Amino acid sequence: MTNIDEDLANQSRAGAVLRLLLPYCLIMVSGVFWGLNTGIAKLAVNEGVTGAQIAFVQASVVFVGLAVLGAIWKEKIAFSRSLLIGSILTGIFGLGIPNMIAFFGVDFVSVGVISIIFALVPIFTLCLSLIAKTDRSSTIRVVGILLGLASVSAIIWGSSKFANRNNDIVWILLMLVSALGYAFRNIVFSKLPTVTTAPFYTSCTTFFFVALTAGITAFILNDPWTVFVSNPKAITYTMWMGVAMCIGMAAYVYTIRNYGPVVSSLPTYIVAFTGVVSGVVLFDERLPVAFWVALPFLCLSLYLVNLKPNKGV
Repeated sequence: MTNIDEDLANQSRAGAVLRLLLPYCLIMVSGVFWGLNTGIAKLAVNEGVTGAQIAFVQASVVFVGLAVLGAIWKEKIAFSRSLLIGSILTGIFGLGIPNMIAFFGVDFVSVGVISIIFALVPIFTLCLSLIAKTDRSSTIRVVGILLGLASVSAIIWGSSKFANRNNDIVWILLMLVSALGYAFRNIVFSKLPTVTTAPFYTSCTTFFFVALTAGITAFILNDPWTVFVSNPKAITYTMWMGVAMCIGMAAYVYTIRNYGPVVSSLPTYIVAFTGVVSGVVLFDERLPVAFWVALPFLCLSLYLVNLKPNKGV
């Protein structure tokens, strides 16, 4: 074999490895940027930005970003009644309200605990799928659901920081409602007619209604928009949240569009890990012993939940 043939063979092998690793790299990018959102949100709140304002600015940036990507990929989308209703439902109840709950709640709940609560989204998604009879149950998956709920409960109640503060417990419960909203979004979004043919534009329509919901809420609450003028850090942190979410969504949508849903569950692990690390690094959060004990069981539960009924452990 000549040197040229060897070079071509090496390039071919390198290309094959790259194609194999690319979807996992993109999903890691997606998970990291999503995971950073909670920590950045707390920084923005500390600068005087409200949860509704954060949700509005973030959704607006993502809306524009995904619209541009849809145009670059020359997606074609046919608007229909089902797409409109689905976008409204996911925009308001699946992302808009859950996002505002999360962003308002960062002032009361640690970033690490919020990130762990959101790790329940795949579990809640499976529960809703079973209720709607769009997925099948199995003993393994039921065990995963119970194990996940028990793990998160242990993490929450094992932290003495929240045990004696009733307001924080209320916000933790609201975070669980927020996670349930995200699960609802997953169910409805997967049924939208253009989710495979025009994923960027489909996601774009959802974020339009997220921005609309958050903007109306901010108007009703009479939020002080002057904070963005008087405090450069406020707009910087909020815009970075929009950019981070847009990059995360773009990487995720591109992966699902080109490689299928085979790696779609992986961001859950990365989001939780990134959120916990950002809480420790940015806010010097101290995690309870229960967290480290329950975390491996939570990861195991996510693995079991994502197993198909006809597969074993």
